[in-house]
Amino acid sequence: MKEAGPLLCGRIGFNTSFEYLRDPINGRGQHDYHAEVDYALGASKATFGNDLCEGPEGGGLGTSTLALTYDNGTDKDSNETSS
Repeated sequence: MKEAGPLLCGRIGFNTSFEYLRDPINGRGQHDYHAEVDYALGASKATFGNDLCEGPEGGGLGTSTLALTYDNGTDKDSNETSS
């Protein structure tokens, strides 16, 4: 949305995931929930469909991003609990 202006357009990303695993032998289950909001500090021009989002020049692959994340549950690979 070009109406959002250059401070928001093409800079914000959202990511969420939820996993639930159940052991069929002992009946125990574990879950893992992850939520994340990202904000690109130096986003470049990005195209969304036919709409051009005009961001600041000079961004691209080397752009820094701030991320706010929330994790709650047990990681299935490391078996570590987060809250």
